[in-house]
Amino acid sequence: PLDLGLGWLVAAHVIFAGLGMIALARRLGLGQLGQAVSALAFSLSGYLIARTSFITINNAVAWLPWLIWAGEGLARNRRFKEALLLGLFLGLQLLAGHAQIAWYSILLVTAWAIWQSVKYGISNTKYVARVAYSVLRSGLLLCSSLLLAFSLAAIQLLPTAELLSQSQRAGGGDFAFIANYSYWPWRLITLAAPDFFGTPATGDYRGYGNY
Repeated sequence: PLDLGLGWLVAAHVIFAGLGMIALARRLGLGQLGQAVSALAFSLSGYLIARTSFITINNAVAWLPWLIWAGEGLARNRRFKEALLLGLFLGLQLLAGHAQIAWYSILLVTAWAIWQSVKYGISNTKYVARVAYSVLRSGLLLCSSLLLAFSLAAIQLLPTAELLSQSQRAGGGDFAFIANYSYWPWRLITLAAPDFFGTPATGDYRGYGNY
């Protein structure tokens, strides 16, 4: 029963990720074909499917298109309602349980919102002061979203911080441990030949670190 439940949970998040890409593509003005291709390309991507065995990553990544969707709405409309929605989505992603994915997502949605604010500001006026005001307003709304997100997730983040302070990683790690999952330069070959170093599917993987 547990395996079955986790399987359905993974499938639900893959579908949720696809729906998020449809919503984002529609907001960006893509047609139905573009929306379908975007949803399939993201929800069935190698990363998302390969990480189904790491369920917290799978759960957290599924929120990414929804975050960008909300960030786009915040940059475009600059209303508190969009900030609340973005904060809610960020809070739920934080509760998904994977800190690195949440951190990358916050960086991405921040960059997206600021860039789009500049773009929409320039399209609406040529006055530098008004463009600066547009970006500043978006930035303040984004800060309120982050505050709301961390407040919603505090019930889990605070005990997690306490646990981390007492864990074996509290003092950091040595270079070999930290760099264990760094990008091996030879992996550039796999951009053209994905199985150049073998594959776990046939048991002949001979590359560095994970496949």
